[in-house]
Order: sequence, then C-alpha cells, then structure tokens
Amino acid sequence: MLVGPGCASPCEFFSYNPTLEDRAVIVGQYPTDGAGGSVQQFVMPEGIFAQLTIGRALDANGDAHIAGVGVTPTVKVPVSFETLQATADGRDPVLQAAETYLAAQLGP
Repeated sequence: MLVGPGCASPCEFFSYNPTLEDRAVIVGQYPTDGAGGSVQQFVMPEGIFAQLTIGRALDANGDAHIAGVGVTPTVKVPVSFETLQATADGRDPVLQAAETYLAAQLGP
C-alpha cells in the first residue's frame, strides 16, 4: 500500500488496518499525516461552527497508533537527489519501489 503525508484520517485507518497481522506492506517516503481520530462539529452562538477532535484510535495495548504519529512505511523510499529528480521528471519513485518490492517477493 502506498502512503504519504497527504493520507489523513480515513485514509490512515484504511492503511493501518491491513498492517495488523502483517496483511500489508506500507511503501512511502514519509508516514501518513497522523491526523486519524474522531472529530465532531459543534454549533456555537451566532451560527459559528467549530470542529474538534473528540477521540483517538488506540491499539490493543491502549497506545495511540495514528494520531500524531501516522502509519509508518515498512518499505522506506529515501528522499534523495535521485528520487526528487525522478519526481521532477514525472516518474513515481514510491510506485517504483513498490513494484520492485513485489517483484522480489514474487520471484522470477
């Protein structure tokens, strides 16, 4: 599964759940946004709305697993001159890393 900092809240839950029991490999240069948590919108006086986090996701040990941390890649793609140049040239180094990983897992 490909992730990055643009992956937030529901995307993070979607990315995290398959990592349980090693059902997925996470590929990326950065973790997800770390914004996973329950939010609620409240109506304030004079028609003003406020939205606040009202909960956080906890793992089986009671530790926050997304909020403030994000889903960390298991296959880390470096941020380097080469990967930045590849992105500037229209290539996708994260996708390429995922393809390389899958090819190595599947064999010849």
